[in-house]
Amino acid sequence: TRFSRTVSANVVLQEDPPAGSRQKRGTNVVLALSGGQKAAEVPVTTNMSQQQARISIENTGLVMGNVSEQLSDAPRGLVISTSPPAGTKVELPGTVDIVLSKGPATVNMPDLYGRSVGEARSMVEQIGLRIAGVSRDTSSLQPENTVIRQLPTAGATISAGGAVSLTVSHFPPPPSVRLDTGVTAQPPPL
Repeated sequence: TRFSRTVSANVVLQEDPPAGSRQKRGTNVVLALSGGQKAAEVPVTTNMSQQQARISIENTGLVMGNVSEQLSDAPRGLVISTSPPAGTKVELPGTVDIVLSKGPATVNMPDLYGRSVGEARSMVEQIGLRIAGVSRDTSSLQPENTVIRQLPTAGATISAGGAVSLTVSHFPPPPSVRLDTGVTAQPPPL
């Protein structure tokens, strides 16, 4: 069997010995049959990351096509559907489009108190929110760059893509102290 773009499956492509030749009785004839157009099955990629889906799709011989996003209860950044759907046979070369989750339309604001600025930023961005501003409070006794206030507050419902403002602890540098002893240093002897 050989794949062919132009000949339907199970049709003879070639025979050996060739047609019309004279052969001894009992000679074996080898037929090459068309396997039809080479195809691959779209793999299941639901709940995979974009990179995992690309690898899975390319391992079948297909190519990842367009990537789009839509709101979904699935975690942000995971595949929620493909076009054509998983299990569909696609002639090669072929492409598979994927749809990634943007996350839910609304999310609950996590509690960021006591977390570092970097950790808070990561948590916020992972659920589809964004940091709108970071202000510093020099009166806090919390460790440097620790979140001490947040807006919206922990547990509040906020729209996906919404803005979060943070206040973090900040210790100003100590003032420089210059002591004047009244003594002038003499240059070293030559």
